[in-house]
Amino acid sequence: MLRRHCILMAVLALAACGKPETPPVTPPVTPPDPPVVPDPPVVEDQDVLLQLSLSFPGNMSSQTADFPASKADAVQLRHSVRIFRASESGGWESAPEWQKVITSDKLDSPDTEISADLKQHRYKVLVWTDFVRGSADWFWSAGDFSKVQLQGSYQGASEYKKAFYGSKEVDLTSSGASANSRISMELPVAAYRIIATDGGSFEGKTLTATIAYPEPVPAAFNLWEGAAVDTRSGLSFSVPVEALPDGTVSISSDILLMSGAEASVPVQLRLQGADGSVLLDQAVSIPLKKGRETVLRGELLSAGASSGITLDPSFEGEYDISF
Repeated sequence: MLRRHCILMAVLALAACGKPETPPVTPPVTPPDPPVVPDPPVVEDQDVLLQLSLSFPGNMSSQTADFPASKADAVQLRHSVRIFRASESGGWESAPEWQKVITSDKLDSPDTEISADLKQHRYKVLVWTDFVRGSADWFWSAGDFSKVQLQGSYQGASEYKKAFYGSKEVDLTSSGASANSRISMELPVAAYRIIATDGGSFEGKTLTATIAYPEPVPAAFNLWEGAAVDTRSGLSFSVPVEALPDGTVSISSDILLMSGAEASVPVQLRLQGADGSVLLDQAVSIPLKKGRETVLRGELLSAGASSGITLDPSFEGEYDISF
Protein backbone atom coordinates (compact mmCIF):
# COMPACT_ATOMS: atom_id res chain seq x y z
CA MET A 1 0.00 0.00 0.00
CA LEU A 2 2.79 2.34 0.89
CA ARG A 3 4.59 1.37 -2.29
CA ARG A 4 1.52 2.18 -4.43
CA HIS A 5 1.16 5.55 -2.79
CA CYS A 6 4.76 6.41 -3.48
CA ILE A 7 4.46 5.42 -7.13
CA LEU A 8 1.33 7.59 -7.55
CA MET A 9 3.05 10.57 -6.00
CA ALA A 10 6.02 10.08 -8.28
CA VAL A 11 3.79 9.93 -11.36
CA LEU A 12 2.00 13.09 -10.34
CA ALA A 13 5.27 14.85 -9.66
CA LEU A 14 6.63 13.75 -13.02
CA ALA A 15 3.46 15.00 -14.79
CA ALA A 16 3.70 18.32 -13.00
CA CYS A 17 7.30 18.79 -14.01
CA GLY A 18 6.59 18.11 -17.74
CA LYS A 19 3.82 20.84 -18.22
CA PRO A 20 5.19 24.24 -19.46
CA GLU A 21 4.29 27.34 -17.53
CA THR A 22 1.96 30.01 -19.19
CA PRO A 23 3.73 33.41 -19.55
CA PRO A 24 1.98 36.42 -17.96
CA VAL A 25 -0.14 38.58 -20.27
CA THR A 26 1.29 42.07 -20.83
CA PRO A 27 -1.42 44.79 -21.19
CA PRO A 28 -1.19 47.03 -24.33
CA VAL A 29 0.62 50.29 -23.89
CA THR A 30 -1.62 53.32 -24.65
CA PRO A 31 0.38 56.21 -26.15
CA PRO A 32 -0.03 59.51 -24.37
CA ASP A 33 -2.35 62.11 -25.85
CA PRO A 34 -0.57 64.67 -28.07
CA PRO A 35 -0.16 68.08 -26.51
CA VAL A 36 -3.01 70.47 -27.23
CA VAL A 37 -1.84 73.27 -29.54
CA PRO A 38 -4.10 76.32 -29.35
CA ASP A 39 -5.43 77.81 -32.62
CA PRO A 40 -3.48 80.83 -33.80
CA PRO A 41 -5.19 84.07 -32.89
CA VAL A 42 -7.39 85.58 -35.63
CA VAL A 43 -5.73 88.73 -36.90
CA GLU A 44 -8.33 91.23 -38.04
CA ASP A 45 -7.52 93.71 -40.82
CA GLN A 46 -6.59 96.99 -39.25
CA ASP A 47 -8.76 100.04 -39.80
CA VAL A 48 -7.49 102.51 -42.40
CA LEU A 49 -8.87 105.98 -43.05
CA LEU A 50 -8.44 106.60 -46.79
CA GLN A 51 -8.33 110.26 -47.79
CA LEU A 52 -9.30 110.65 -51.45
CA SER A 53 -8.54 113.84 -53.38
CA LEU A 54 -10.55 114.34 -56.57
CA SER A 55 -8.68 116.62 -58.96
CA PHE A 56 -10.52 118.07 -61.98
CA PRO A 57 -8.98 119.45 -65.18
CA GLY A 58 -9.14 123.10 -66.16
CA ASN A 59 -11.82 125.58 -65.23
CA MET A 60 -15.31 124.26 -64.79
CA SER A 61 -17.04 127.59 -65.37
CA SER A 62 -19.01 127.81 -68.60
CA GLN A 63 -18.12 129.92 -71.62
CA THR A 64 -21.69 129.90 -72.92
CA ALA A 65 -24.82 131.77 -71.94
CA ASP A 66 -26.75 128.66 -70.87
CA PHE A 67 -24.71 128.31 -67.66
CA PRO A 68 -26.63 130.53 -65.20
CA ALA A 69 -24.78 132.90 -62.92
CA SER A 70 -27.20 132.32 -60.04
CA LYS A 71 -28.18 129.22 -58.09
CA ALA A 72 -31.90 129.78 -58.61
CA ASP A 73 -32.38 126.37 -60.18
CA ALA A 74 -30.41 124.58 -57.43
CA VAL A 75 -27.86 123.00 -59.75
CA GLN A 76 -25.18 121.01 -57.93
CA LEU A 77 -22.20 118.83 -58.69
CA ARG A 78 -22.76 115.19 -57.77
CA HIS A 79 -19.79 112.98 -56.89
CA SER A 80 -20.75 109.28 -56.89
CA VAL A 81 -17.93 107.27 -55.27
CA ARG A 82 -17.75 103.47 -55.00
CA ILE A 83 -14.86 101.43 -53.60
CA PHE A 84 -14.61 97.72 -54.44
CA ARG A 85 -12.57 95.17 -52.48
CA ALA A 86 -10.20 92.80 -54.27
CA SER A 87 -11.57 89.25 -54.39
CA GLU A 88 -9.67 86.02 -53.79
CA SER A 89 -10.10 85.09 -57.47
CA GLY A 90 -7.98 88.07 -58.50
CA GLY A 91 -10.78 90.35 -59.66
CA TRP A 92 -12.99 92.68 -57.70
CA GLU A 93 -16.07 92.06 -55.62
CA SER A 94 -19.31 92.89 -57.42
CA ALA A 95 -20.77 94.80 -54.48
CA PRO A 96 -18.96 97.91 -53.26
CA GLU A 97 -17.19 97.76 -49.91
CA TRP A 98 -17.88 101.48 -49.44
CA GLN A 99 -19.96 103.99 -51.37
CA LYS A 100 -21.16 107.54 -50.99
CA VAL A 101 -22.83 110.31 -52.99
CA ILE A 102 -21.65 113.85 -52.24
CA THR A 103 -23.18 117.01 -53.71
CA SER A 104 -21.66 120.47 -53.84
CA ASP A 105 -22.76 123.89 -55.10
CA LYS A 106 -19.15 124.92 -55.82
CA LEU A 107 -19.56 124.56 -59.56
CA ASP A 108 -16.39 126.44 -60.54
CA SER A 109 -14.12 124.78 -57.94
CA PRO A 110 -14.98 121.09 -58.02
CA ASP A 111 -11.80 119.64 -56.42
CA THR A 112 -13.08 117.57 -53.51
CA GLU A 113 -11.74 115.71 -50.47
CA ILE A 114 -13.50 112.48 -49.44
CA SER A 115 -12.77 110.22 -46.43
CA ALA A 116 -13.54 106.49 -46.47
CA ASP A 117 -13.28 104.08 -43.51
CA LEU A 118 -11.78 100.82 -44.80
CA LYS A 119 -9.68 97.82 -43.73
CA GLN A 120 -6.17 96.87 -44.77
CA HIS A 121 -6.74 95.38 -48.22
CA ARG A 122 -6.55 96.15 -51.94
CA TYR A 123 -9.31 98.23 -53.52
CA LYS A 124 -10.49 99.76 -56.78
CA VAL A 125 -11.98 103.26 -56.56
CA LEU A 126 -14.46 104.41 -59.20
CA VAL A 127 -15.88 107.95 -59.35
CA TRP A 128 -18.52 109.55 -61.58
CA THR A 129 -19.18 113.30 -61.35
CA ASP A 130 -22.06 115.06 -63.09
CA PHE A 131 -24.57 117.87 -62.60
CA VAL A 132 -27.92 117.37 -60.89
CA ARG A 133 -30.90 119.42 -59.84
CA GLY A 134 -31.96 118.43 -56.35
CA SER A 135 -31.55 114.70 -55.72
CA ALA A 136 -32.75 113.47 -59.12
CA ASP A 137 -30.76 112.40 -62.17
CA TRP A 138 -30.59 115.04 -64.84
CA PHE A 139 -28.64 114.14 -67.97
CA TRP A 140 -27.02 110.93 -66.69
CA SER A 141 -28.32 107.90 -64.81
CA ALA A 142 -25.42 106.74 -62.64
CA GLY A 143 -26.96 103.79 -60.79
CA ASP A 144 -24.92 101.19 -62.71
CA PHE A 145 -21.21 101.96 -63.05
CA SER A 146 -20.88 99.45 -65.87
CA LYS A 147 -23.43 101.47 -67.87
CA VAL A 148 -23.82 105.12 -66.89
CA GLN A 149 -26.21 106.29 -69.58
CA LEU A 150 -28.14 109.23 -70.94
CA GLN A 151 -31.59 109.25 -69.43
CA GLY A 152 -34.92 110.62 -70.56
CA SER A 153 -35.54 112.43 -73.83
CA TYR A 154 -32.43 113.65 -75.60
CA GLN A 155 -31.19 117.10 -74.57
CA GLY A 156 -28.47 119.27 -76.05
CA ALA A 157 -27.18 122.84 -75.82
CA SER A 158 -26.29 122.75 -72.12
CA GLU A 159 -22.96 122.86 -70.30
CA TYR A 160 -24.60 120.84 -67.54
CA LYS A 161 -24.33 117.74 -69.72
CA LYS A 162 -20.62 117.70 -68.95
CA ALA A 163 -19.43 114.75 -66.83
CA PHE A 164 -16.18 113.36 -65.40
CA TYR A 165 -14.92 109.96 -64.32
CA GLY A 166 -12.00 108.62 -62.29
CA SER A 167 -10.55 105.16 -61.64
CA LYS A 168 -7.67 104.04 -59.44
CA GLU A 169 -6.40 100.91 -57.67
CA VAL A 170 -5.32 101.48 -54.06
CA ASP A 171 -3.23 99.01 -52.02
CA LEU A 172 -3.80 99.42 -48.28
CA THR A 173 -2.45 96.01 -47.18
CA SER A 174 0.53 97.57 -45.37
CA SER A 175 -0.96 100.97 -44.62
CA GLY A 176 -1.05 102.48 -41.19
CA ALA A 177 -4.02 104.16 -39.64
CA SER A 178 -4.46 106.50 -42.61
CA ALA A 179 -3.53 106.77 -46.28
CA ASN A 180 -3.87 109.35 -49.06
CA SER A 181 -4.68 108.87 -52.72
CA ARG A 182 -5.19 111.41 -55.53
CA ILE A 183 -7.55 110.65 -58.41
CA SER A 184 -7.23 112.68 -61.60
CA MET A 185 -10.73 113.07 -63.03
CA GLU A 186 -11.10 112.84 -66.81
CA LEU A 187 -13.65 114.04 -69.34
CA PRO A 188 -15.15 111.11 -71.30
CA VAL A 189 -16.86 113.63 -73.59
CA ALA A 190 -16.16 116.22 -76.28
CA ALA A 191 -18.09 119.42 -77.00
CA TYR A 192 -18.89 121.57 -79.98
CA ARG A 193 -20.48 125.00 -80.54
CA ILE A 194 -21.79 126.54 -83.74
CA ILE A 195 -21.49 130.35 -83.88
CA ALA A 196 -22.85 132.67 -86.56
CA THR A 197 -20.59 135.67 -87.11
CA ASP A 198 -23.15 137.68 -89.10
CA GLY A 199 -25.16 138.79 -86.07
CA GLY A 200 -26.57 141.81 -87.90
CA SER A 201 -28.76 139.49 -89.97
CA PHE A 202 -30.34 138.13 -86.80
CA GLU A 203 -31.86 141.39 -85.56
CA GLY A 204 -35.63 141.23 -85.21
CA LYS A 205 -35.76 137.54 -86.11
CA THR A 206 -36.96 134.51 -84.15
CA LEU A 207 -35.06 131.44 -85.29
CA THR A 208 -34.89 127.82 -84.16
CA ALA A 209 -31.93 125.54 -84.73
CA THR A 210 -32.46 121.79 -84.99
CA ILE A 211 -29.57 119.36 -84.70
CA ALA A 212 -30.13 115.80 -85.90
CA TYR A 213 -27.64 112.91 -85.78
CA PRO A 214 -28.13 110.67 -88.83
CA GLU A 215 -25.83 108.02 -87.38
CA PRO A 216 -25.84 106.32 -83.92
CA VAL A 217 -23.95 108.22 -81.23
CA PRO A 218 -22.44 106.87 -77.97
CA ALA A 219 -24.96 107.05 -75.14
CA ALA A 220 -23.52 105.00 -72.23
CA PHE A 221 -20.17 104.77 -70.43
CA ASN A 222 -18.52 101.89 -68.55
CA LEU A 223 -16.37 103.12 -65.64
CA TRP A 224 -14.71 99.70 -65.26
CA GLU A 225 -13.45 99.81 -68.85
CA GLY A 226 -13.17 103.59 -69.17
CA ALA A 227 -15.00 103.48 -72.51
CA ALA A 228 -18.34 104.12 -74.21
CA VAL A 229 -20.34 100.87 -74.42
CA ASP A 230 -23.66 101.63 -76.11
CA THR A 231 -25.20 103.84 -78.80
CA ARG A 232 -28.57 105.44 -79.56
CA SER A 233 -30.02 106.19 -82.98
CA GLY A 234 -32.36 108.83 -84.33
CA LEU A 235 -31.39 111.52 -81.83
CA SER A 236 -32.23 115.19 -82.35
CA PHE A 237 -33.00 118.37 -80.42
CA SER A 238 -34.10 121.93 -81.11
CA VAL A 239 -33.10 125.17 -79.38
CA PRO A 240 -33.82 128.87 -79.92
CA VAL A 241 -31.06 130.85 -81.60
CA GLU A 242 -29.63 133.44 -79.17
CA ALA A 243 -27.59 136.60 -79.61
CA LEU A 244 -24.33 136.75 -77.66
CA PRO A 245 -22.84 139.89 -76.01
CA ASP A 246 -19.99 140.09 -78.54
CA GLY A 247 -22.40 140.53 -81.46
CA THR A 248 -22.21 136.94 -82.67
CA VAL A 249 -25.10 134.47 -82.46
CA SER A 250 -25.15 131.10 -80.72
CA ILE A 251 -26.74 128.65 -83.14
CA SER A 252 -26.44 125.44 -81.12
CA SER A 253 -24.07 123.25 -79.10
CA ASP A 254 -23.82 119.77 -77.65
CA ILE A 255 -21.66 117.46 -75.56
CA LEU A 256 -21.12 113.87 -76.74
CA LEU A 257 -19.53 110.76 -75.26
CA MET A 258 -16.40 109.69 -77.10
CA SER A 259 -15.56 106.10 -78.08
CA GLY A 260 -11.96 107.06 -78.82
CA ALA A 261 -9.61 110.01 -78.54
CA GLU A 262 -10.89 111.61 -81.75
CA ALA A 263 -13.96 111.31 -83.94
CA SER A 264 -15.85 113.02 -86.76
CA VAL A 265 -19.57 113.25 -86.07
CA PRO A 266 -22.10 113.77 -88.90
CA VAL A 267 -24.69 116.43 -88.04
CA GLN A 268 -27.71 117.71 -89.93
CA LEU A 269 -28.18 121.41 -89.09
CA ARG A 270 -31.46 123.18 -89.87
CA LEU A 271 -32.36 126.82 -89.20
CA GLN A 272 -36.02 127.78 -89.34
CA GLY A 273 -37.90 131.03 -88.93
CA ALA A 274 -40.97 131.56 -86.78
CA ASP A 275 -43.17 131.01 -89.85
CA GLY A 276 -41.54 127.64 -90.54
CA SER A 277 -39.41 128.88 -93.42
CA VAL A 278 -36.06 127.12 -93.76
CA LEU A 279 -33.04 129.42 -93.74
CA LEU A 280 -30.43 126.66 -93.74
CA ASP A 281 -30.53 122.87 -94.03
CA GLN A 282 -27.05 121.42 -94.29
CA ALA A 283 -25.09 118.29 -93.44
CA VAL A 284 -21.92 118.98 -91.47
CA SER A 285 -19.17 116.65 -90.25
CA ILE A 286 -17.83 118.00 -86.98
CA PRO A 287 -14.34 116.93 -85.82
CA LEU A 288 -14.19 116.21 -82.09
CA LYS A 289 -11.45 115.45 -79.61
CA LYS A 290 -12.02 114.02 -76.15
CA GLY A 291 -11.83 116.65 -73.44
CA ARG A 292 -11.83 119.53 -75.94
CA GLU A 293 -14.42 121.83 -77.49
CA THR A 294 -14.69 122.41 -81.24
CA VAL A 295 -16.02 125.88 -82.18
CA LEU A 296 -17.43 126.26 -85.70
CA ARG A 297 -17.85 129.84 -86.94
CA GLY A 298 -19.30 131.24 -90.13
CA GLU A 299 -21.81 133.55 -91.80
CA LEU A 300 -24.81 131.29 -91.43
CA LEU A 301 -27.73 133.68 -91.07
CA SER A 302 -27.22 135.42 -94.40
CA ALA A 303 -25.89 132.43 -96.27
CA GLY A 304 -29.24 131.15 -97.53
CA ALA A 305 -30.61 127.64 -97.45
CA SER A 306 -28.74 126.53 -100.54
CA SER A 307 -25.31 127.64 -99.44
CA GLY A 308 -22.82 124.93 -98.54
CA ILE A 309 -20.64 124.78 -95.45
CA THR A 310 -16.96 123.98 -95.75
CA LEU A 311 -14.79 123.14 -92.76
CA ASP A 312 -11.10 123.84 -92.62
CA PRO A 313 -9.55 120.33 -92.83
CA SER A 314 -6.89 121.18 -90.23
CA PHE A 315 -7.82 120.15 -86.70
CA GLU A 316 -5.15 121.63 -84.49
CA GLY A 317 -4.50 124.34 -81.97
CA GLU A 318 -7.66 125.69 -80.35
CA TYR A 319 -9.94 123.57 -82.53
CA ASP A 320 -11.61 126.78 -83.72
CA ILE A 321 -12.95 125.78 -87.13
CA SER A 322 -14.31 128.28 -89.66
CA PHE A 323 -17.15 127.73 -92.07
